[in-house]
Amino acid sequence: MPFPPLVTPPSRPIDVDERDTFVVPATFGTMAGHGRARDAVTRGWARPADVDRAEIGPVERVFVPLWRFEGSADGFHVGLTTMPTGRGRPAVLPTGGFRHHDGEILVLARAHLAIDPSAKVRIARSDMVALRSEDGAQNAIDDHERVLPDVPREEAEETARASLRRRGEPHAALYAKVDVRIRAAALVYYPLYVVRYRYAGEATGGVEGLFHAAISARTGELASAEHPSALKSLAGRVRRWLE
Repeated sequence: MPFPPLVTPPSRPIDVDERDTFVVPATFGTMAGHGRARDAVTRGWARPADVDRAEIGPVERVFVPLWRFEGSADGFHVGLTTMPTGRGRPAVLPTGGFRHHDGEILVLARAHLAIDPSAKVRIARSDMVALRSEDGAQNAIDDHERVLPDVPREEAEETARASLRRRGEPHAALYAKVDVRIRAAALVYYPLYVVRYRYAGEATGGVEGLFHAAISARTGELASAEHPSALKSLAGRVRRWLE
């Protein structure tokens, strides 16, 4: 059975100014990327012992859309802490202060896409090139490899603000205030080598599931993955060793 296409029309097309649209060129070799993607499926103690029964699809290169935000969180908090005094009852002391955090937040710009590298990759400004050059030609990306976005900037920015706010908040406080600022935003297409596989074995109780591994076509590192339960996979290996 063929695997469903990775590049499909977006559910709600959005318009993004091309001046705010960039691409990270793929610089990690194709053969090496394909090999690492397959190894991520078949190798490792956390993979099922019967993974050889899986139906493994072809490795495909795709460019996944990510909203990239640069921002900061400035927080102030007041709290209380206890300190031992050596005389029985601990002393209660006030705590508090200011906290500043600068950060870059990535948010997946395609809804319901299982392949999400936003938590594992980093995109430096120096890695980004304009989607189109000054003469209008499209840079470093083919249309059949491009997953189009359908998450508006405003919606993604809410997610980015919430993430920055969490970084600026204390773990516990009587009073806390955090101001979040977004300085810059861009839509960036990030390159991946993706392999998908169908598996229905001991790690899923015989129920078929669709899984994947995605390798960064920029760095060669694992960028996204979904596999059968590692705990059940390990349990299956232990049973085989004991038999």
